[in-house]
Amino acid sequence: MRDGEAAAAGSVDAAAEFGPYRLQGLLGRGGMGEVHRAYDSRRDRVVALKLLSAQFAGDPGFTARFRRESQVAARLREPHVVPIHDFGEIDGRLFIDMRLVDGTDLAALLAREHRLDPVRAVHVVAQVAAALDAAHRDGLVHRDVKPSNVLLTGGDHPDHAYLTDFGIAHSATGTALTGTGATLGTAQYMAPERFLHGGGDARMDVYSLGCVLHEALTGRRPFDTADAVGQMYAHVNFPPPRPSDLVPGVPVGLDDVVARAMAKDPARRFPTAGALATAAAEVVGRRPTAVLPASATLPTPGTPARDPWRRRALAAVAVAALSLVTAGVAIGVAVSARGDAGVPAAGPATAAAPAAPGPGGAPSTAGGVGVPVRDGGIEVTVTAARYADSVDLGFDFSGYEAVTAGDGARYVVVEATVLNDTQQSISPGCGGGLTTAVVDGRGRRFDRISEINQLRGNSEACAPAVQPGFTTRVAYAFKVPVTTDITRFVFRDQSAFRLPDADSPGVDLGLPTS
Repeated sequence: MRDGEAAAAGSVDAAAEFGPYRLQGLLGRGGMGEVHRAYDSRRDRVVALKLLSAQFAGDPGFTARFRRESQVAARLREPHVVPIHDFGEIDGRLFIDMRLVDGTDLAALLAREHRLDPVRAVHVVAQVAAALDAAHRDGLVHRDVKPSNVLLTGGDHPDHAYLTDFGIAHSATGTALTGTGATLGTAQYMAPERFLHGGGDARMDVYSLGCVLHEALTGRRPFDTADAVGQMYAHVNFPPPRPSDLVPGVPVGLDDVVARAMAKDPARRFPTAGALATAAAEVVGRRPTAVLPASATLPTPGTPARDPWRRRALAAVAVAALSLVTAGVAIGVAVSARGDAGVPAAGPATAAAPAAPGPGGAPSTAGGVGVPVRDGGIEVTVTAARYADSVDLGFDFSGYEAVTAGDGARYVVVEATVLNDTQQSISPGCGGGLTTAVVDGRGRRFDRISEINQLRGNSEACAPAVQPGFTTRVAYAFKVPVTTDITRFVFRDQSAFRLPDADSPGVDLGLPTS
């Protein structure tokens, strides 16, 4: 949309005030509205503010769907989906308030670097798959998965991906939020059933993710015809191209992954985005960085299975993605480096005490409270551990609320200091660089509950990453059955692409038994 068209559609002056928000600059514009960098005076933070065109607030049906689907989208608590702070209507304009994130999108990265090496491509796709699986579990279908909607943070070698345009979710069973006569999605990445039947289920996103994997591996869209009609015909009729035919060195096993993801018949595709990511990770010889097989995790009763590899660090930053397509939103993040009162900020590390040598001089796999234990380039010293009926969780850094474990359950709270002795920044409180769990006497593992929420007393959480050579204080919470006696806290340096288990480096907690 050109500037003159934007004015006609009800564009808001970038210097204007919008309710409690002071608009600081236009970040992106699309057929449904605009995204602004804005200062929220109520919560003293900078956000990405999506303002829908004024015409939509006058449509009662659209407004009802907007509120319903925004509420569902706001429930998503997955590190690769940027949270929604607020949504509603002010002065006749529908809005969505989101975090602001620094980064570049995958399309821009591919334009600069042409293609990604297979391991890096699979790493990015696995994180997008984690976002999709979280949305699909809540009955939401993205419908516009493409490189320009994959936001990457971390500079020239990003290690964290967000799937953007979840600002207005698209219901798997309801009507998508789209302008009259508009097509939701981009033809280069659309599943065949979109063209044939006008819709489908979550496997449409699996197809699109297969297209993204192909482009990340080759630098080319699967069917790069010049017009939309040619795209439609190719997606419906042509077999998926083989990445290894285009780029020498791409494992032929990834040809099979792309082919299955892009199967014409949805029933022949991977059943979930996570299954696609797992298959791709196995081909390149790496454990999935964002998705695990269901058998790899033991969920606690009444709690959905949680995947530690999905919990990645948030970069501390304040520039938003520019991607803004149809009803979606370029979602961004601004995370303040705010620690809890009384908890010191991360400081330079003192000399690291080596872990006690085990047999053959290898580092010890277990220590006690107060004893440093190391895995790879990360050293953890547990300072305290306890059971608790409730924990204080902070959501979006806007305060804390008590969250009870509920009947038949309790929390294990583990406080620790973490030394980053790697060559890159980590964010251990949010899972970036470090995966953690607790284990009972029978070797059953329970993963932490905090995800992207900040546990009170956790100075790291999803705040700025810890640089090499620095330490930080972190608190973790794990939800376990009351009948389970937890014996150990275990962890893994995530760079090894291994999950913690009963044989991982860890700490004997000395908690009381039932």
